[in-house]
Amino acid sequence: RSTQSRSSAASDVYKRQELFRLGLKAFREIALSHGLLIFQAHPFRTGISPADPVLLDGIEVFNGNPRHNSRNRLAFAFAAKHGLLMISGSDFHQVEDIGTGGIRIAQNVETSCELARILSSGMPFDILQQESPIRIPSVSVRK
Repeated sequence: RSTQSRSSAASDVYKRQELFRLGLKAFREIALSHGLLIFQAHPFRTGISPADPVLLDGIEVFNGNPRHNSRNRLAFAFAAKHGLLMISGSDFHQVEDIGTGGIRIAQNVETSCELARILSSGMPFDILQQESPIRIPSVSVRK
């Protein structure tokens, strides 16, 4: 889909109040039909289990929150094993969390739809983490 039609479709989906009551499998069907991506955040943090990888586009492989053990290495291995897209986040809840994670891509992104297009395009980007960036090569995205 074009960025504009994807943006319109995403906007239509966000207006549906019943989304919050759907399970992941039902939401996956809607996401696929509207060009949306599903990422699971910190899937190996205590008390959280990774979702069925068939229902995901990707997972957060680095979570920079210093107050939680997100088991980032397990997340990275899981994403690699299942061919999932990888992202990183700082999990910013307090000032000291700023800049502890993220992604770096070659172009400016102004909307979530642009970000989804770039992430799903297979364009290489950097996963940022406190220690050092990890270069994520171009990947083929499962559909």
